[in-house]
Amino acid sequence: MGLFSKEKSPPPVAKRPGSSAERRSGKRVPLPIEVRIKVNDREIRDARVRDVNLPGLAIESTSPVQVGDRVSIGFDGYPDVAPPFALTGIVRRVLLSQDPATADAMGIEIDREATSADALKNYRRVVLHYLHHKPLLEDMNQGYFEGRCPSCDWIGRVGRRRPHCSRCGGAIVPA
Repeated sequence: MGLFSKEKSPPPVAKRPGSSAERRSGKRVPLPIEVRIKVNDREIRDARVRDVNLPGLAIESTSPVQVGDRVSIGFDGYPDVAPPFALTGIVRRVLLSQDPATADAMGIEIDREATSADALKNYRRVVLHYLHHKPLLEDMNQGYFEGRCPSCDWIGRVGRRRPHCSRCGGAIVPA
């Protein structure tokens, strides 16, 4: 079977039991951030992005979904990166976890016609920002964020529980 042969090659075989064949069209990039999702107008609160690629993303959740479900994915605003935005997509794969301690995941294809151009632009900004600033993503997932002190203009990472300036003790605002 050559590259230009008219004979069809067999579909790729799934490596994990219970999962479907691999059909991803781009490399996956880990982006573990919390999101809000609605599946067929049912709100799911325990959702977290596992990874992203150009046409879609994988989201972990303990709430069951089915292939073909319409999904709205809400992202919180990220200071100096993107305001809050929402993507619209369709569940294309359901990945059942073999480990009871790990959440199932859904592979979602972004519906580029139903999602606004601004939301697609903001999604791209967020993905590129965290690709270029991985330590910020790790800090954010551990309860830290990048902040600025309006009193003395100090900029640095601070904890979400008690954000205060290490230089003057003033209140911190997101940078």
